[in-house]
Formats: sequence, C-alpha cells, structure tokens
Amino acid sequence: MTLYEVAVSMALGACFIVLSWFIIESNKYISARNRLRKETGKYYEHDIHEELLKRAKEKTNTKDEK
Repeated sequence: MTLYEVAVSMALGACFIVLSWFIIESNKYISARNRLRKETGKYYEHDIHEELLKRAKEKTNTKDEK
C-alpha cells in the first residue's frame, strides 16, 4: 500500500467512526424524546418542555407544603 492509500483508509475510518457515533447519539435522543412523549402525552418539543416545567413546579409546591 502506498502512503496515499493509507491516508485515504485512515480518513475513511475516521469518517465511519464519526458517523457511527452520530447515529448512536441521535438514536439515544429520539428514544428519550419518544419516552417523554409517552409520559406527557404531548407531541411537540415546546409542549413537552412546558409540561415538564409544570410538573416540576407542582412537585416543588407539594414539597413546600409538607
């Protein structure tokens, strides 16, 4: 193998690693979002966020009352 072929092989290997990492991370993100959609019953990101904030506020209010 020439130096060029080695360099191309290394570059392709690095691209494969980066793309594999991206796929794994995006899969984790999608799984977490789907779990939150099931828990909150909301679909859009901002609706999920608002529901989680509302629940957190209610949770702290009940702790304060005790």
